[in-house]
Amino acid sequence: MMKRVLWIVLCAVVTWTAQAQTEATYDRLEKEYTLLPDGSIEYRCHKELTLHTQTAFNQLFGETFIVFDPAWQQVSIQESYTRQADGTVVKTPSNAFNEVLPAAAKDAPFYNGLRELVITHTGLEMGATIVLDYTVRTKPGFWPALEVDETLCQTGADMKECRITVKVPQGTELRWSLEGRRESPVVTGGTYVWTFRGVPAASGDLYAPKYGKPRLFATTLPSTADAMRALTPPQTRDICLPPASVLEGLESQTDKAFAIQQYVAEGLGACGVTPEMAGYCARTVNDVMQTAYGTEMEKSFVLAKMLSCAGIPAEVVAVYPKNCSVRGLKNIVRLLVKADADGRAYYLSAVDYPSADVRLRADREAVVNLAGEEIAINPETVKIAYEAKITVDSSWNAVTEAQVRVPGLLYTPQEYRSAYAGAIVRRAGSLEKEEDRRIVTDDNGQRVEFRAVRTIRPQVGYALLSLPASGKGPESWAMTLLNTSRTDAVEIPYAVQEEDAYEIELTGGVVSATRDAEVSIDNAAGSLRISVKNEPGRIVVHRAISLPKTQLSVKDYEALREILLAWWNASGQQVILKK
Repeated sequence: MMKRVLWIVLCAVVTWTAQAQTEATYDRLEKEYTLLPDGSIEYRCHKELTLHTQTAFNQLFGETFIVFDPAWQQVSIQESYTRQADGTVVKTPSNAFNEVLPAAAKDAPFYNGLRELVITHTGLEMGATIVLDYTVRTKPGFWPALEVDETLCQTGADMKECRITVKVPQGTELRWSLEGRRESPVVTGGTYVWTFRGVPAASGDLYAPKYGKPRLFATTLPSTADAMRALTPPQTRDICLPPASVLEGLESQTDKAFAIQQYVAEGLGACGVTPEMAGYCARTVNDVMQTAYGTEMEKSFVLAKMLSCAGIPAEVVAVYPKNCSVRGLKNIVRLLVKADADGRAYYLSAVDYPSADVRLRADREAVVNLAGEEIAINPETVKIAYEAKITVDSSWNAVTEAQVRVPGLLYTPQEYRSAYAGAIVRRAGSLEKEEDRRIVTDDNGQRVEFRAVRTIRPQVGYALLSLPASGKGPESWAMTLLNTSRTDAVEIPYAVQEEDAYEIELTGGVVSATRDAEVSIDNAAGSLRISVKNEPGRIVVHRAISLPKTQLSVKDYEALREILLAWWNASGQQVILKK
């Protein structure tokens, strides 16, 4: 009897362990996309999802959300019920189907016709299975083409079987690409069927690659150029000039371009409606300006037109994942505006100011113009140099004189003159007067020189002096939750080389209580050098880090973790002093 009980307990533990790896499991997931001869599109989804944990139904899968435009689309429910663990079937009641305004259309009157059908699943418990079968029918003309963009690995749920079917009229070309998996479709006439088995849940690891999950994309658009043509807004002869105050006192095209970008990004309201929700249509520039809000697509065309009217050549461009071999509409990551100012191309966001420089992600993202042509952009490594001389006197005043060089990849021209000052003086103190900071331009670009003062507060005769930092590079990444192991690859924001040099002069009886230290790491992720040396009357600290690869495999994760933990170690960022 005891052996039988132990066997039952062991089986239960094994079962719980297997299920604990995911919150839920798709026993069956079928998605079918159909392009009908009249141009209408039908999308049907059938899912059977078994819940393993309370998190699954309390936070992740307790509701289903379907966004649609009632003027163009119709949603119908074929089946909706829950099969509980004991086999009891609980049908979804009528009051569990509710239409609401999508959050994306909030404060956007033009898009208040959009609806979101919220299906609240009932009878949920651990071991229950949600069964839902619904169809969305779209009238001809709403979307310019049939497109499929499916990310296979989902957070919290693995899949026993996932089947994706695409049906197009005989003779219609379907371009498709599959990243991260090797399955090929079974093609019968105009029907393409992909079957995926044993699809694991997304790992949930922090800092995972943005485009690292298996992804199926398909489109009936003949080319990328055709996709870009679908984004062209209504052509008008409107003149769109920024308010005079925006350009007041500005002379260079570069300064004007960033000022206009800031005005559009921050001065016009943002609407979260995606191009797909809007049928890839945009209102005219004049309509957007009159209502003072717009979608990302609309604001991008406003920004381009406003720049052009200010004498700065500009055009809207699309950003795609680099690893997508087929490009359409659904897999556009974001829209930017390419502005040619003072002989240089800038890529500006109409919704984010300041926006990250495209060169930081050029190894992972591709930029395409409205003609469908990829623009050649070389990935850049951020090179940071910080040199500081710090003098500590008998009153525990620390006077810092420093020069910092951080490339324009991380800053707009305005930031170099304003916000950048806050970053370079971080942990250094406060400027005695504005004239203490100045911008110096030389053959290597721009650098900032400054003088700052702060008072250290000693305790029981000892004081801790934190070394100033640029506030950029690894220090700004917030990658502090580095587990000892992971199951997914890892991605850092950008490749970086940073070198910091500090000379701490000790006067007035202040001496060092810091030990000498040497740290040297060379591994698959990059390299690191940290040196702390005591010399007569001073402490000399050198810090250098090089991370040339933005994406690293699971195998190389430990190498990256070793470097980052050493870089953030307090022994290389602080010195201990005493009198």
